[in-house]
Amino acid sequence: MNISIDDNLPEIVANRNHISKLFQLIIKNSIKFTNPGGSIKVGYKNDEFFIHDTGIGIKENNIEKVFRIFYTTCEKKENHIGTGLYIAKKIVELYNCSIRIESKSGDSTTVYFTLPLKQKAVK
Repeated sequence: MNISIDDNLPEIVANRNHISKLFQLIIKNSIKFTNPGGSIKVGYKNDEFFIHDTGIGIKENNIEKVFRIFYTTCEKKENHIGTGLYIAKKIVELYNCSIRIESKSGDSTTVYFTLPLKQKAVK
């Protein structure tokens, strides 16, 4: 599996533990649902962070449901308790920011989210 992180990620103004947990949860979810040989990319574009994977995707009717606590799309539930994206959403909402998912079932998923950024000094 190939995991890449863009070099141009902006500086975030938030609790380090919250942000670390947020990225861990989403990346861990991507790893779970991406087959060996697939890829995961972490980046920032159009004022949003994104984590894109070439995994199995999410059916359109399940996209909003995956943010519910204990909801999982897995048929084998023993290793999937359905809390990761729920917690990720709660972390993002702590900062009055947003999170959303775009996915193609059987193909790929991208999780987009906003976070408070460090303002650049005006010269």
